[in-house]
Formats: sequence, C-alpha cells, structure tokens
Amino acid sequence: MKLKGFVLFILLVACQTGHAQTGQLWSQFSLIYNPTPKWRFTTDAFGRYQLAKNGWQGYVLREVVSYNARPKVSLVMGTGYYFVDFTTAENHSEFRVWEGVQARWPKIGPWEFTHYLRLEQRVIFQGLNSPYVTRFRYKIGGGMPVAHWAEGSGVLSFSLGFEPLVLLNTPFDDLYAYTHRYYYGLGAKLNSKWRVDLNYISQGFKGSRKERYHHSYDIAFLKLAYTI
Repeated sequence: MKLKGFVLFILLVACQTGHAQTGQLWSQFSLIYNPTPKWRFTTDAFGRYQLAKNGWQGYVLREVVSYNARPKVSLVMGTGYYFVDFTTAENHSEFRVWEGVQARWPKIGPWEFTHYLRLEQRVIFQGLNSPYVTRFRYKIGGGMPVAHWAEGSGVLSFSLGFEPLVLLNTPFDDLYAYTHRYYYGLGAKLNSKWRVDLNYISQGFKGSRKERYHHSYDIAFLKLAYTI
C-alpha cells in the first residue's frame, strides 16, 4: 500500500505540473540497439510543450553513441536537432553536439550514485543570426529499486538528481550557472525490451551572475524506451 501511495503521489505531482502557468510536458521515445556488450546506439525522438495559453511547441531528434569503457563508466557522444515553434515570436532551431562521461559510483546499500558530465557545442539559428554557445552540464544523482516482479525481470526504481548548466563562452569573470534543475523520478523496467520513466523537473533560472535564481518551469517528462 505504501508503494501504491508513493506512485500515486508522483502522478499527482505530474498532473499538477500540467495545469501550472509555468508547466511544460515533455514526451520521449527511445530506440536502443546494443551490437556488443560495450557499444550502445540510441535514437531519441520527443516533443516539448508549454502548457500555458499560446504556449510554444518543440521537437527534438537525437542520435547518441556510448561506449562502456569500464564496468561503471561510459563515454558518450551525441548530436541533435532542436526546433521550437513559438506562437508570438520568431521560431527557434538549433544544432547541438556533445561529449560526455557517465559513471555509477559509489553504491551505499541499495542506493547507487550517478554522474553525467557533458560539454555541449550549440549553434542556434534564429533569423539571420547563428550564435555559437558552449555549455557545461553536470548531473549528480542516484537511484534505488523499490519493487520487483516477474521473477526479477521487472523493476520499479526511484531516482533523484541535481544539474547545474554553465555557460563557458563568456568573459571569465562572468561565468555563471544560469540554469539548474532538480529531478524526481520513477522508472519501471517492464521486461528485457521495454522501460518507462516518469520524471518531475523543477527548473531555476537567472539572467546574469548578479541576479538570484528564480523558479522558471515545472516539467513533467514521460519517457518510453524499447531495446531492439
């Protein structure tokens, strides 16, 4: 009963997000291919929707390659195209490339910490301008299983995370984390092929180093993944 109540709580939080003026809904489908135990290729297609009146709609297509260098360390490289259709402003499109490292360490009891360091190179097309932006991201978090079924092939897990996003191509004395995100999630491995995740993301923002962070978005993020 405690587990059912917890799942219901997360779902209610996500539903509340959808009714907030700052609310966004993200939905993603991933196709995963593992040709060898060390290599993984992932195709992500997802939409992002601002739920306020006259809100924007965004679409993303990404390709990601990861190499398992050590049992709990992976090297990651990806590329993606991002498009946002604004109702009251000029549309936004972006081409992005990133390199990163993912690690799982340490493990304390059932809880395993996770780390994801990323360096992004972004080219943003808006009108005739194509600004180049370099951004660093570091997500630290962790998770633990809370339930099993189907003789262990099905697993329900709970996760938490925090991620600052830092602009790098600015004057040295003006470097600042202009965005940060808090993550709260439930994930269910249904079987060897399918996985579904539901996350609530709380995002803060500031426009300069001297400003204080203010709450900018509540995001409900639903992910569905299939492994070939």
